[in-house]
Amino acid sequence: MCAEALRSHSSLGLLRGIAVLPSRDQMNAHPLQFDVVEPPWWIVWSAIAFFAFANAVGEELLWRGLLLREIGRSPTWLLYALQAVSFGIAHWFGLPGGLLGCVLTAMASLVFLWMHRRWGLLYSIFAHFVADLIIFVSVAPFVVFARWYVG
Repeated sequence: MCAEALRSHSSLGLLRGIAVLPSRDQMNAHPLQFDVVEPPWWIVWSAIAFFAFANAVGEELLWRGLLLREIGRSPTWLLYALQAVSFGIAHWFGLPGGLLGCVLTAMASLVFLWMHRRWGLLYSIFAHFVADLIIFVSVAPFVVFARWYVG
C-alpha cells in the first residue's frame, strides 16, 4: 500500500511539473532575464589586490620557502633548475598557459629566487605580488566586461 501511494504521489508531482512548464513559444516571447549585480569599483579592485597578494604569499612560501628548504643543499645550478621547472609546470594552466606560460613563469621563478637569496623572502613576495597584480589587472576587464573565463 505504501509503495503504491508513493508511486501515485510521484506521478502526480511529475504531472504537476509538466503542467506548469512554459511552452517554447512563451519562452521565446518572454525569455527569463536576471539582473546582473555590478559591484562598486572599490570592491573589484580590492578583490584583485587581495587575490594577487594571497597568491604571491602562498606561492612564495611554497616555492621559496618550503621547497627551497628541502632542496637548499643542492648545487646552485640544480636549485635554480628545480625551482624554475617546478614553478613553470605548476603554471601550465595559467595566463598565458601552455608551453609559453611555463617558460615565462619559469623565468619569473628565477628572478624571484634570485631576489629571495639576495634580499630575503619579503622582497620576493613583493615582486611576485606586483607581477600578479599586473596580470590580474590586465585580465579583469575581460572577465568583468566580456564574461570571459579560463576553464
